[in-house]
Amino acid sequence: MVVYGFLNYENGCVSIPNKELMDKFAEMAQKEVSLGTVYQLTQQSGRMLAATKAGDTKTMMEILQFVHNTESPLTVYNNEARRRRECINMQLETERLILRPWQESDAENLYQYAKDPAVGPIAGWPAHKSIEESRNVIKNVLCGPECYAICLKTDGVAIGCIEFMLKGHTDMTDRDDECELGYWLGKPFWGRGILPEAAAELIRHGFEDIGMMKIWCGYYEGNSSSKRVQEKLGFQYQWRTDAVDVPLMKEARVGHVSSMTKKAWCESQVRIIRLIDEPERKEEMAAWFHSKWGIPLAAYEESMEECLSRKAAVPQWYAATRGEKLVGGLGVIENDFHDRKDLTPNVCAVYVEEAYRCQGIAGRLLAAVCEDMKQQGIDTLYLLTDHTSFYERYGWEFLCMVLGDGESEMSRMYVHR
Repeated sequence: MVVYGFLNYENGCVSIPNKELMDKFAEMAQKEVSLGTVYQLTQQSGRMLAATKAGDTKTMMEILQFVHNTESPLTVYNNEARRRRECINMQLETERLILRPWQESDAENLYQYAKDPAVGPIAGWPAHKSIEESRNVIKNVLCGPECYAICLKTDGVAIGCIEFMLKGHTDMTDRDDECELGYWLGKPFWGRGILPEAAAELIRHGFEDIGMMKIWCGYYEGNSSSKRVQEKLGFQYQWRTDAVDVPLMKEARVGHVSSMTKKAWCESQVRIIRLIDEPERKEEMAAWFHSKWGIPLAAYEESMEECLSRKAAVPQWYAATRGEKLVGGLGVIENDFHDRKDLTPNVCAVYVEEAYRCQGIAGRLLAAVCEDMKQQGIDTLYLLTDHTSFYERYGWEFLCMVLGDGESEMSRMYVHR
């Protein structure tokens, strides 16, 4: 049990010196002790062994009490892992894949791919030697709360592994909102785009579901396949480290580290579209703008129909999309309902859904419309707003105050040239 394992830690069996300490061990033995407790015990092993040799019962009791009462990151980590293993529906899905927690029944399939010397060693771990070794790896290594077996939907069989290593389980970060991505795939499935597909979904899960702000990823010198996966996913190279210790292989290697921020990922997920390029979205876009600004739906439909006629450069309509969902948009019209008819054309109806703000989407929309208008021969654009100190950051300048139609107070007019 845990206590026996602790007392044998690196120094053979150590006797328990008195009944008080024996009672404390017995109390711990009656509870479900997590791997986090084991971790805490081994972290205190030097002190405990010294105290045991010296017969210092007081220090031994203090260490045991500390370990017994502390919820270390690893304790939380493995308690969550246990909960997940009990939840058979805890999984992520992509078009072709299911990512689910490992089960002991996966041992034979794990061994089938992990025994291949082309798979593990290049990632830093030795090839498996038996099904029993693979079973122990499932129980003791592939048990983290964000560790998943990669399975094809066609048969549900585990063919690889992908994992987020959270704080306390990676040397790349010590932050709660950052983690390290690791993965491997059985050799028969290489070259099919499976790892990028699995990783893309896990990255989405990391940023959207569990609050990560940055994800780290590394590879060892010579692992060109892992390097290509990271580049395809959008990771940005950070640094090279010589003489990285690879303990399971008992050697040192050159390591390369990349990272991806949530901001960069969000930007990569959002696409800026023009209505004239996707005319089938006219009704959807008209309804979306109507819901945000309250202008009659017919007015948007009429303007968008004119846009699609391609008779002139203005009006134009643009949207920011995440997948198929509209998350932002703006338009360009002749006059945004104000008394300065000479200040034309106007960028109008700038809006980003609240859940997607502070991700650079408004800036990308404004940059896209300025560039598109320039391509059509329009270098100067105007924008009516009540905001102060927002549009300046995107290259717009305050021009003057104008009076909006039906308004009693003046509004701010900005210009971009």
